Parts: sequence; C-alpha cells; structure tokens
Amino acid sequence: VDPESPDGKGTVGQAFRSGHPVVMNDFMDNPLSSHWQEDARKFRVASVGAFPIRKNGQIVSLLVILSGRPGYFEPESIGLFSRIAEAISFALDDFEREEDLFLTSRVFDAVPEGIFVTDVQGRIGRVNSAFCQLSGYRPEELLGREADMLTAGAEKGILCASIRETFDQGRPVEGIFELVRKDGSPYMVEATISLVEISRRDIRYVVLLLKDVTAKMERDREIWRLANIDDLTGLLNRIALIDRLGREMEKIHRKEGALALFFLDFDDFKQINDTLGHSAGDLFLRVIGSRLSGSVRPTDIVARLGGDEFVVVTPMESEEGVLSFARKIMDLLSTPVSIQSQTVQTSVSVGVATFPRDADSVEDLLRKADIAMYQAKGKGKNIWQFFNQEMETRIRLRFEQEQLLRNGLLEGSFSLCFQPQVDVSRKCLVGVEALARWPDSGRGQISPESFIPLAEETGSILPLGEWVLREALKTIRIWSSAGRPRIRMGVNVSSRQFWSPAFWGFLNNILSEHADLTRWLTLELT
Repeated sequence: VDPESPDGKGTVGQAFRSGHPVVMNDFMDNPLSSHWQEDARKFRVASVGAFPIRKNGQIVSLLVILSGRPGYFEPESIGLFSRIAEAISFALDDFEREEDLFLTSRVFDAVPEGIFVTDVQGRIGRVNSAFCQLSGYRPEELLGREADMLTAGAEKGILCASIRETFDQGRPVEGIFELVRKDGSPYMVEATISLVEISRRDIRYVVLLLKDVTAKMERDREIWRLANIDDLTGLLNRIALIDRLGREMEKIHRKEGALALFFLDFDDFKQINDTLGHSAGDLFLRVIGSRLSGSVRPTDIVARLGGDEFVVVTPMESEEGVLSFARKIMDLLSTPVSIQSQTVQTSVSVGVATFPRDADSVEDLLRKADIAMYQAKGKGKNIWQFFNQEMETRIRLRFEQEQLLRNGLLEGSFSLCFQPQVDVSRKCLVGVEALARWPDSGRGQISPESFIPLAEETGSILPLGEWVLREALKTIRIWSSAGRPRIRMGVNVSSRQFWSPAFWGFLNNILSEHADLTRWLTLELT
C-alpha cells in the first residue's frame, strides 16, 4: 500500500504496512483520514481501529472496528480486539473456509468477554463459553432462540431492535443493556453490536461483544448516592438540589413558567437534641423528611440542606396556590411526632422566594428564601414569609453597619463620654457614668440607640464592653494622678457580657491589674 497515496495514509494502510494495530480516536478531525471523512460522516464514524489478521505469518486481512464515539479505543479495548484478530489468525492457519473460521470455537473461547452471533431476525446461532458463564445458560438452551429471551420487562424488544438496526444501517451499535440470567437475576452489559459479512456466500451475521459492567454501575450508583443523597433522610442533599434546581430553571428559561422555593427551619429544634438526645433528633428529622416526600407531587423537589433546614421546590401556578401550599406544609409539619414514648410537637418558620420574579440564579433564590425565613423567625414561631426587596435592603444595610462597627473597634474609632451623677440635696458631683460614643467622619455622631443593639446581636458587645472597662479604669487612674477628687465611675455591663464566661475571665484579670482602683468602679447590669 503506497504510503503517499490517500488510501495508504489511513488506519488500514498504516496497519497493513507496519503489521501492528493502528487506531484513530479522532477520525473526523485527523488530516490522515480526510479522504474518507465525507463517507464516514454519513455513518457517524468517530473512531477507527485496524488490527492485522495473518495466515501463515503473512498479513492477509484486517479486522476493522468502527465506533461512533470519539476516543473509543483505550488500552483495554485495543488489547481485546488484538486478541480477537490473533484468534482469527490462529484459526486461519488451520481452516480454509472463511465462514467456518469465524464460527470456530477456538476464536470464541479465546476471548474472555461474552460473544454470541445472530441472524437478521435476532436468532442466536453461536455462543462462546464466556457468555454461557455470564448468563447461566447452556449453549443448547440458547441456540435458535431470539436474543430477546435474554431480556425482561421494559427492556423486552430493545436488544433485537438494536440487532436489526445494525443489519439495516451496516454500522456498529453500542449501548448499555439490562439482561436477565437463567436464574432471573438482572445484570448490566456494555455491548458492541457489529455486522460481519461472508463475501463468498453473501452471508451476513451480527456479532455481539458483551462486557459485564454490573459491578461498575453499582459502584457508580453508590458514588452518586454518597455525593447526592442525604444519609439521614434519603432526600436530595444541597449538591443535588443545586443541580436539579438549575436544570428546572433552564426549562423555565426556554418556556414560560415559575417556581416557588420554600425554605423551612424548625423553631427550637435544638431543644429536642438537648432534652431527648441526638438520636431522637435524628429520628425526628427522618419523620419530617418522610412526611415532606410523601406529600408532594412527583414534579416537586424535596431536599435537606443540613441540620433542621429543608427545601421544597414546586411549580408556581399562582400566588394563591403558593399560599395554599405554604399552609399545607405548616399544617403537615405541626402534627406531633412520637419519639421515645413521648409526643414532640414543634413549629416551623418558612421563607418563600420565587423564580424568576425574585432571583435569576440558584444561589440567589436560595439566599432570598433564607432571608425570608429569618424574617419569619424574627416575627415569632410558626410563620411563613414571602421575600420582598425591602428585606434584602435591610439585610445589606445591617451587614454594612456590622462591618463598620467591627472596623471601628479595630481602628479605635470609639471614645468615652462621662455623664455626671449629682447629689441634688448636697449639690455636688458624686460620680460619672462612662458611655461609649462613636464619632464617624462620614456620618457624624452615631447614636448609641443604633449601634448598641447591633453590637448586642452580633456579639461585638463583648470586645466593645472590654474596651469601655479598660478605658474607664485608665481614666480613673489619670484623674487620680492629676490630683482630682476621686469619684465613682459606673460602667454598663450587658446581659450578653454577663452570661459570657470570657467576660468573667477578662474582668478578673483587669481588676487584678488595677486592684487599687476597684473601690471607685461600679458595674451596672443593663
């Protein structure tokens, strides 16, 4: 074969000249195969492999495998087809007639994968021992029977249809099939269905090469389950929810429609864990997951994000329908649960956000439903709340204020002012109250009524309170050193500070450092 001619540059020419298997996993993009690409496109050929067949040591033919999948040939499949070609070569040394060579048991039994041959009607004409071991049938139980005897249920008819497609189209068919063993147990095979023609007698057969992939698919399913299913409830987890919700949103983009996302968080769930134990809490969550999944439509999505947070997504047909669905969820979840011979009843806060009205992405929709849920929780127990833009504005403003507060503490932006305490009867100053003030260059003097509650809620009251106490004691010492009359200085202590173990450790240390000034310090619980 001339290597300079177009015919000699392809896989066949290269394999014929080199005497070694040659594969092209990028047949439609490889410049060496451009001569055949127009014809190959009609049959959707993407990968081609050529494997030399020898007779008496000389190359007399090639086993050519065509696949519609790019990158089809991997080391395992190259080794498999090489063994088939070698088995055919071995048979050619012993037999003359081509059709007898193909069907010889030496060829079949040299291959570890299951093989069987059918005619155009799908009737089995030959099987190898590997397939008999795989299926549990003896050869005489298979010969002359239709290949669909190997399938059951919804798979019935699919295998013979694929065989007929190979005969009709003249090209290989690849696929995953569920077959049934003689004992009735199912197994999965990866099948390559190829047409073989015996040119001398104008006979055509279909050869099915089967690889058992049952264990691999079970492993794949288990990997998927571990990645996508919540172990405790059996519901979708956050990863699977994001994927599924994203696909539902894409459908909405292509056609009109809307989705409503319900973000559920149980009120005081921690009390169940603290009172009855975590196993009781887990049982409660499993019951809730079962109730939710059993009360929605097949098209709805139910997921557990973690802890006691659940999400339900349903098509939104009307706002009234969403309200009705929210009431249904709250009624469903307020029904008592029996745990450890005790009846446990709790309530749930629900935030609702809709797509595409409220958000245009999965994360944004979840975030806004979460915002609405916390707004509901802030109003009391057992309440649902629709998201609105005003909520996000408040959340954003609060976040900005919180960052300013934290930065103010880090940068030393706060100052103390001292409110005098006067004995009216004696008309004299008896003490002062140390008060934190927050002057801001951009916003002026920020009111304590604004930043003190924020510090309480965010926990910044702890470092702020420590700073106030430290500055108060420093001021007492400065005034004493300056010879001023000693007066008592009051410092406010919030309830959050009071109940914090860290505060008492700090207080003990700082009072030890300023033991001589403690008689002039008054702590006032607010």
